[in-house]
Amino acid sequence: MSVTSRARSITRFGVKVQRRIVIVQALVWPTLIVTGAAVGTAAALAVRHRRDTAPWSPDAVPD
Repeated sequence: MSVTSRARSITRFGVKVQRRIVIVQALVWPTLIVTGAAVGTAAALAVRHRRDTAPWSPDAVPD
């Protein structure tokens, strides 16, 4: 294998690796954002549900 063909082969491999990295980054960030939004929504709903089903307290009755 000549030096130029070896250099071309290494360059092609580097481009393939860079392409894979770009694809992974493009998929990871939206996944993290959607997951964070889902966890936040679930937490808000859990707090809201817990607040709505809290036992009745005489201190909570307005005068």
